[in-house]
Amino acid sequence: MIFISIINMVAIVVLVVVTYKYMQHTRRMADIMTQEFESKIAPIIQIEKRDAHFQGDFGSTNFEIINKGSLPVHIAKIILEWWYKEFPDKIDKKEVEIDKVLGGGESRKFTIQSNKGDMAKGGFEKSENLSLYQLRGLAKGKIYAIYNDRDGNEHKTRDFLLESPF
Repeated sequence: MIFISIINMVAIVVLVVVTYKYMQHTRRMADIMTQEFESKIAPIIQIEKRDAHFQGDFGSTNFEIINKGSLPVHIAKIILEWWYKEFPDKIDKKEVEIDKVLGGGESRKFTIQSNKGDMAKGGFEKSENLSLYQLRGLAKGKIYAIYNDRDGNEHKTRDFLLESPF
């Protein structure tokens, strides 16, 4: 009789250990599946510079914003920041309202208009004798988007660096 009780006790301990290990494994697998799901639905937004056109003191630069994620995302605005290579601490900013929903895999082209007055901000002395086309080579910049996720929370994309912002 005591022998059967010992066997039952050992069997119960073995079942408890196996159940505990299985529970840990299941929890790890659930965490992995949750991370995979979140990465699939997270917005992956990319901004690419296409081409630029200049005429005198005016110009325009075409960009394309691409939703590489699988769910729609609401793009509120695009922000372009630029600075002169000689004065990296003086940053100017230009915002463009987009206010469009991009579905998964969709893209939208947009244009940022520029003029010499935009680029000549900050008391940059060289700007007086140079054309807008020449000024753009003296500046660097970055562009990013502000978007709302499916819950309405506002987020910022990563910065896309531009060797020439205009």
